[in-house]
Amino acid sequence: MIREIKVSDHPDKLNADWDKLSKWYYQKKEFLAFLHIYNHCNQQYYELYKDNVFVAATIVYSFKTNMLTFSSLNLFVNMKIIGLPISIATVPIIGDEEEYEFLLSEILNHEKGLILGLNFTANYLQNQVVNMNTLPTIVIDRRFENYDEYLKALRHPYRRRLLHLTEKFRQVRSEVTSCKSFTDFHYKLYLDVLKKSTTKLETLSFLLFINLPENFILTTHYIDNTMLAWNICNHDMQTTFFFMGGLNYEFRDFYQSYFNNMTAVLKSGFERHSIRFDLGQTADVAKMRMGGVESERFMFLYHKNKIILFIIRCCKRLFEYSKVQRKHHVFKKKV
Repeated sequence: MIREIKVSDHPDKLNADWDKLSKWYYQKKEFLAFLHIYNHCNQQYYELYKDNVFVAATIVYSFKTNMLTFSSLNLFVNMKIIGLPISIATVPIIGDEEEYEFLLSEILNHEKGLILGLNFTANYLQNQVVNMNTLPTIVIDRRFENYDEYLKALRHPYRRRLLHLTEKFRQVRSEVTSCKSFTDFHYKLYLDVLKKSTTKLETLSFLLFINLPENFILTTHYIDNTMLAWNICNHDMQTTFFFMGGLNYEFRDFYQSYFNNMTAVLKSGFERHSIRFDLGQTADVAKMRMGGVESERFMFLYHKNKIILFIIRCCKRLFEYSKVQRKHHVFKKKV
């Protein structure tokens, strides 16, 4: 059996069967080509062939990021990241899972410096890297025919709270458009959220938002002519993904804009018959009170220098996500 690694620097050079190995839109060539233009981070595309058969692949990009994201400190370091070059929780590796360890090991041999593997659903290379937890993504993974059925499934205190908070949005006008309608003020509200985030990875450009593919849907909430909040969703394989959002903090508490923005994501998904909702990688109590649960994600750090790797291993608690969220029993019964 012969294994071979091919590395390319542009999505146009990827194997014609790349999309056959991909499950989600975020992994497919169309979206990778979009990111190559609008969020270029010197992406390299690793393809693994076994006896000349394309079996697995992933992406490596360069980025300066804060190694101490989950602590109160800052340590910005240039590193190579094995992951999708955008802040989403979709797994960055595709193909035959039995080949993942070999592919990742070859990347560690090939790349130099500090390497971060990000947003995996399992731990890999146990004896070679330092495996850690990263931010989970919050999901609602239950089948409801519509929003009313979802409301009926909630236990009384959660349903009462939801109805009370959504009443704050009774006079709010919501507009659903393509991302071509994204404005400078949308972008300002995104930056405002980013400033308050303690776990941001990168700042996306205005051009990225306004040029998002047609399957990304922008929902904007207004009171009179004042923008309160917005969200962008992508619907893929009966799953609704919350992509990004923005909040007008001046009016957030009065209108409960954050909660109502997430409720709008659910309603959008129900309209498209989604049976799964991925509400994003902020371990947020509000999302869990809506019925969300944590879907774990893992990461690893690696350096060829054994002294640096030893230090990382000893300081592991500084680098990993360790917050424990209280469980919320939101639904009346399991279905």
